Amino acid sequence: MLREAVRQLQDWLGAESAKLHSDGWPALKQAEVEFGSTEKSWFCHIRVSSCLLEFHHPRKPSLSPSDIEGLEKFAELLQELLENPELSRDLFSMEEEVQDLIDTSLHLLASLTPDGIIRSINQRQRTARIGHPIWEADWLSQESRPAVERAVARAVTKRVAQAVMIRTARDSSYEFLVTPLLDEEGEVSWLVARGRDTTDRERMRDVLLEEREFLGAVLESMDEALIVCDLQARVTLSNAAADRRFGLRMGDSVADKVVFLSEDGKRKLPFEETPFGRVLRGEQLRDVKFSCRDLDGDLRKMTASGCGLVSADGDSYGVMIALNDATQQLRAEQALVDSERQLRALFNFQPNAIFSLGPNGIIHRCNPAVESLLGCSPEKLQGVSITSVMVERLGEKADFKGEREVKFRRVDGEIAWGLVTTVSISDSEGDLGVMWTVRDITERKKAELALDISNRKLVASREMERMRLARELHDGAVQNLLAVSYRLQEPQLRDEVVEVVRQLRGLISDLRPPGLKEFGLAAALEGLLAKLKRQAGEEAPEMELVCLNCDSLSENVSLCLFRVVQESVNNVLRHARASSVQVEVTHASGEVFLRVKDDGVGFEVPEQLSHLTREDRYGLAGMVERAELLSGVFVLTSSPGNGTEVGLRLPV
Repeated sequence: MLREAVRQLQDWLGAESAKLHSDGWPALKQAEVEFGSTEKSWFCHIRVSSCLLEFHHPRKPSLSPSDIEGLEKFAELLQELLENPELSRDLFSMEEEVQDLIDTSLHLLASLTPDGIIRSINQRQRTARIGHPIWEADWLSQESRPAVERAVARAVTKRVAQAVMIRTARDSSYEFLVTPLLDEEGEVSWLVARGRDTTDRERMRDVLLEEREFLGAVLESMDEALIVCDLQARVTLSNAAADRRFGLRMGDSVADKVVFLSEDGKRKLPFEETPFGRVLRGEQLRDVKFSCRDLDGDLRKMTASGCGLVSADGDSYGVMIALNDATQQLRAEQALVDSERQLRALFNFQPNAIFSLGPNGIIHRCNPAVESLLGCSPEKLQGVSITSVMVERLGEKADFKGEREVKFRRVDGEIAWGLVTTVSISDSEGDLGVMWTVRDITERKKAELALDISNRKLVASREMERMRLARELHDGAVQNLLAVSYRLQEPQLRDEVVEVVRQLRGLISDLRPPGLKEFGLAAALEGLLAKLKRQAGEEAPEMELVCLNCDSLSENVSLCLFRVVQESVNNVLRHARASSVQVEVTHASGEVFLRVKDDGVGFEVPEQLSHLTREDRYGLAGMVERAELLSGVFVLTSSPGNGTEVGLRLPV
């Protein structure tokens, strides 16, 4: 009996070794249970009568207080049985009954009379009383008490152990076993009742069932064909994807159902070269590409992963293979490769220069067209800043919006003009940089420069012609008319000639600004406004002139400003019906600013100032041309009822 107890307790404690010492120990009147540890292991010693049960384990097991109490109760009960001379020795030869006794000693152990009255009990809950029926214990639920009473009665009647599943008052599951002990005449002398709490076991079973259902659902929902087969390559487990693609069922031979082909798809692979054959030979596969035919006979590109299955004893009992249909993925990858080739060809053969810039303006990549723009190969530009090949740095970041004309410096020192268009590049993780597309406009800029020079010469020639004409009129026609007027005797004719002379002098003043060269811009403008106000008569608006630092301006700039003021004020007098006109000229910080503002009726300004000629506003168009010839900026602001403002900014 003690040797059986040793075995049972060793299993329960999870001990690696157990010893039973039955000789040489002094007899004890009371059982002892001792726990301890050494440097190498944890141990438990149980002294019963003259015997010692010794258990060893590498580490201390997890024992609850109730487990320790159960060990102590078991030792006490065993001590009582060994020292009771009235008990028959046949009792200790009943291995099955003693086995039940030991199995239950750590849970619930009670000795009962044949009518179910408790004689002694090793109870985990102190709610069953000696001398009372076992089915009246408080730890039993009301619904389970009749079942316990019936189990006791059947054990006595049938003389065999009776088991019943019951519920406790705390709604725990219990396995209750009643075992009859027979005397020499075969009659039931007393009963042994054992109770084992199976709540955790049932919960674990439910969890395992749920896990099994969950794993089954996962396997069935997988798009990969999962196949488990034995060492003879017969299917022992497969999911829905394997059935859908290959028609596999349990017991099928994978060699017959799944046909693997060579890379060109023309030759059937021998079984040893298939994923199943290779794994059966001991290989482990990870996303290895194969070609095979599916249930419909279509050629599919698959990736196979697999490994061997080994039991706890180290014996191989099968393989598991996962086949993933990569046909669409490979098609997408091929399409991506083709797309990249097309984009690379488009990038390389684009006639415009393309720069791929990082967020810091560093050139990551450029196409061959940059060589015609800058005279430098694309390889030499990679890794350098875009500003190193520009004549002037941009005032903004490299990812400016819209188009921008930029001057580049070629390797040979020449200047190249480019019209730059930017495209920002980013992905889900953030900004990757900017792409510059540069159209070479060097020839156009040269043509514009030549045209600008030609226009400047034309304007200068026109002004010189005006001055020549004014001089000829003043020195010729005006002087002759004055001489004629002196010889005329009739006053009316003389007055008419004098009036013609006055008109000619006004025309000469328009052709050649009086005093501009001799006295400066401020004096010329003051004279111009006085003359225009005098010509307008009583309906002339109030005119205010402000000139700051205008004495040092060049003749071309002064003439441009004079002509713009002249044309602007004439327009006010002709069309604006204004009551006041303000003329301001300011020279500061290397620029000169002109503003002519009136409070007249105003008008709708076209979107493009070049459209002014379509409306026969040649005077305004002329002002725009004068500003552009001097690299200036002309601004016209007006709206009906809000007057008009002419603005001009010229570099000096």
